[in-house]
Amino acid sequence: MAGGLGLPLPEELPLLAAGAAAWRGDAPLFALAPVCLLGLLAGDSILFFLGRRAGTRLLRLFKAERVARIERHFARHSRKTLVMARFAPGARALFFLAAGASRMTYARFLGQDTLGASLGTAVWLLVGLTFGADLDRLRFWISRYHRLGTLCMVLAALAGFALLRVRAARARRPNPP
Repeated sequence: MAGGLGLPLPEELPLLAAGAAAWRGDAPLFALAPVCLLGLLAGDSILFFLGRRAGTRLLRLFKAERVARIERHFARHSRKTLVMARFAPGARALFFLAAGASRMTYARFLGQDTLGASLGTAVWLLVGLTFGADLDRLRFWISRYHRLGTLCMVLAALAGFALLRVRAARARRPNPP
């Protein structure tokens, strides 16, 4: 939960540790999975409600047209966005804040976030369970994943920004007679 709130602890690490604990036999996987899932959902829900509470004030900093675009995006693509946010370390908190700020209903957010969190929990618990005997190699793999994931997100954001700029420039150009 703390990692989901932006503390400098990636939320994947406790999931991996839980998987490794299941591998060692310290706790049954069927008991760890719901606890991990509830922790993720609790942290995400707090971010959602922070976005709901303070998001509109933050959104006033942006143009009304951009805010409307964000709201339309969540209306059309909220499921994909929230599921993919689970696999976007470092940026997922922004997605959950934006979901709250876009006035998405909590029931819809919780349903879609549960899907993404269930997938993420299953993946990281199974990785921890599978690599429980080799935690040092696993730590190295995770550090590479975080860097690569962050780099991909930055590149995707830059490409999206460039595409929006090109479209805006084309829209401003006068049509030839």
